[in-house]
Amino acid sequence: MSVESSENGKKLHLPDLTIKGFRGFRELEIQHLGRVNLIVGENSVGKSSLLDAVKVYASERRYPTLIEILEDRDEVADDEDEEGRSTVSFNWDALFFGRRMISDSFISIGRKDGTSQIRVAPANTQGSLDGFDDALSDRLPSLEVTSGGNLLERVPLVPMDFYRRNFRLFRNGQNQDSSGTVYQSLGPDVIGNHNMARLWDGVALTDDEALAEHGLNLIFHGEVERVGMIGDDRGPRSRYGRIAIARVKGERRPVPLRSLGEGATRMLGVALALSNSRDGFLLIDEIENGVYYEILPDLWKMVLKAAHENNIQVFATTHSWECIEGFARAVKDEILSEEIKGIDVTLTRLDRHGDEIRTVEYSKENLLVAAEQGIEVR
Repeated sequence: MSVESSENGKKLHLPDLTIKGFRGFRELEIQHLGRVNLIVGENSVGKSSLLDAVKVYASERRYPTLIEILEDRDEVADDEDEEGRSTVSFNWDALFFGRRMISDSFISIGRKDGTSQIRVAPANTQGSLDGFDDALSDRLPSLEVTSGGNLLERVPLVPMDFYRRNFRLFRNGQNQDSSGTVYQSLGPDVIGNHNMARLWDGVALTDDEALAEHGLNLIFHGEVERVGMIGDDRGPRSRYGRIAIARVKGERRPVPLRSLGEGATRMLGVALALSNSRDGFLLIDEIENGVYYEILPDLWKMVLKAAHENNIQVFATTHSWECIEGFARAVKDEILSEEIKGIDVTLTRLDRHGDEIRTVEYSKENLLVAAEQGIEVR
């Protein structure tokens, strides 16, 4: 799904973006994307939905990703099965513009020239999934996920409890298509122990452990000597799962990371997500959460450097002026750096006009001018 970009011959997965029919977007177009992209705008304008759209584009298995989007937003509804028993269903209407999924509804996400687009639409015919009871499949509507006219995935829209009982079957899917791109996603909340452990397993005993320590030391100024994970999912501590710990100068025993504060957990989460996003996407919602404003330029420098070196395309959201200022300061410093010479960054503001959401795009040069002169871009 990657295309050639002008940044030192490296590839961008998305040099531009068009979203149609997804959540609050009737049609949204971003003409130019860079290696690192900051999305700003007022509350509820669609910043998180834009990250979700990129997630759907990148996913190898879109169906579980769509489920995850609905669950994260409590988009579920009480329902009844054919025998009149109470059940809970996913509110699939919420994925489509206007919150209505009808026969001609569709979602399209991808490049503006029409290449590499992912399309999600109600299926014209009932579909089945290997391992399901055919009678069950025949009674339920389905969604089709296609790209370039080729079917990538089709599954029946089953009730929530059925999905959770058969999660692995849905996760694996019926097709062995490998059209997805590596991606990691961080929400606005503090990362949980399970996800932290998953990301840690991707870097343990590799050179990427150093990036995790670097992220923490942006806050602790070299006081953190080592980082690790302890525990398991069994035994008397199983309800906590595995937890992150840090060896801190002057402390006799390792310290649980969460006892060092929300900022420490956020910084480690971002560093680990960068290490696990090589040649893919990193999506960060409200990147500034938990991070002291004076640290933000250093956070952005870490993101810029890792994105450049590891061929990661980053999408992050914020509504903080300090975060935008920190972004601009980091970009200005890195423009002069031989390590990241010529890195392409963008800032895009989402504006609502009635039921339409439009974009205002700022180039790297315009971003620097706006930050220096205090011009409002949120």
